[in-house]
Amino acid sequence: MTALAHRIHALSPEAREAALPVERPYPLPADIAATCGATP
Repeated sequence: MTALAHRIHALSPEAREAALPVERPYPLPADIAATCGATP
């Protein structure tokens, strides 16, 4: 596990969400999205 995972695991459940980094969507090229039926 990474150091960040260890620090977050040590927090109370209420504090964990605030400590997590903001999620960023991974860009999916349209041709790959079409191949696997996903939305870009």
